[in-house]
Amino acid sequence: MTLQQALDVIAKQRRFHDTSTLSYMHLLMERLGNPERAFPAIHVAGTNGKGSTSTMLASVLEQAGYRTGKFISPYVLEFRERIQVNGEMIPSVELAALVESIEPVIRELEAQGTEITEFEFVTALAFVWFAQQECDIVVLETGVGGRFDSTNIIDPPLVSVITSVSLDHTGLLGGSLADIAWQKAGIIKPGGTTVIAPGQPKQAVQVFMQAAKEQESRLLIADLASIHVLSESLSGMLIQAGSLEFTLPLVGAHQVENLATALAVLEELQQQGWKISPKQMERGFSQVRLPARLETFGEFPLIVLDGAHNPAGIAALREALARYLQGRTLVGIMGAMQDKDITGFIEQMGGVFSAMLTVTPTHLRAMDAKELAHRWYGKCAYVEAFGGDFAGALSLAKSLAGKQGAVVAFGSLLLAADLRPLMLESEKTAP
Repeated sequence: MTLQQALDVIAKQRRFHDTSTLSYMHLLMERLGNPERAFPAIHVAGTNGKGSTSTMLASVLEQAGYRTGKFISPYVLEFRERIQVNGEMIPSVELAALVESIEPVIRELEAQGTEITEFEFVTALAFVWFAQQECDIVVLETGVGGRFDSTNIIDPPLVSVITSVSLDHTGLLGGSLADIAWQKAGIIKPGGTTVIAPGQPKQAVQVFMQAAKEQESRLLIADLASIHVLSESLSGMLIQAGSLEFTLPLVGAHQVENLATALAVLEELQQQGWKISPKQMERGFSQVRLPARLETFGEFPLIVLDGAHNPAGIAALREALARYLQGRTLVGIMGAMQDKDITGFIEQMGGVFSAMLTVTPTHLRAMDAKELAHRWYGKCAYVEAFGGDFAGALSLAKSLAGKQGAVVAFGSLLLAADLRPLMLESEKTAP
């Protein structure tokens, strides 16, 4: 089986169950020998900040000498990013072999009336790989929600982590912050420790406190007080956190919140006996790399790629643009999924761009570029739809921005997968 054949097999599974349940995932894990019990985990849920916080944690743990697995969702450039050990993606040959070995088990379950979803399949692949790789520790992101997420069958984690919570996936998780917080709070386990990000909405905090009380779990709210940004630019922030000093190659106030969350988790791990030195923490944070999180390319014009795809992410992007690119001519490239709050995104970004070029990301759920452009009419002086011509959109955006301006691509991590290779190539060929 080739890698593409393996990905096709995974993609053929249904996306969601008709009812919220973990019973199917438990059955699958039993058939596979319960690989999820082979490693301790840090379990991370949240609407925004999951990827950043998880990557910070994994980077520090790797520097501390632990064989560290990381499971993320979604990926940016290619599927294999979802399953990593010590920063290395699962090899294509190994992924294909795992799919080939697990698919018959799934087909057998289906014949018995148990249908496995796409994400359950992917989670099973990760669990088996981490067990085979004998990981010392795994940083495990939920997919959507938490309570009924397929990752939530693990034994009680070392630490449960809930990053920033806001409205997203409302069709699946509920239409209010309380509904969504209740779903995320499903990863709070009896007698465990839960760290939540600072700055959470009061409504969400109340839900987390009640869940922690019911589970007799310690609830720690990460503290921003000890973190000071000494200097900052689009390339990163010089941070002082207590006795630590390092450059974090991420920017924005939201990343300071994510950093505070990661620090609180690491302090809890230290108290549990995990050996992590201050120098290892400094090195780990300074080596964090995240594609499509205010990622920059070139200089004339500057190109910014951000995977913002929900209201909180769009708000953080707007704040960062105002802080770091004030006074520049900004040209936007936007692509998004049909199920997102496009009208809200456009309202939040009103007045930011001199021109908006729309594209259709390579995905079945993508909004057509012409429809997206229609939404922008009247909001920008110049609007044009490019469909799937990503290179054409990037070329015109650079021309419109001029050497002193900036191009900002946003709206979906799936769009980032389409544009990032072109941006990397553009950077290589820049004069």
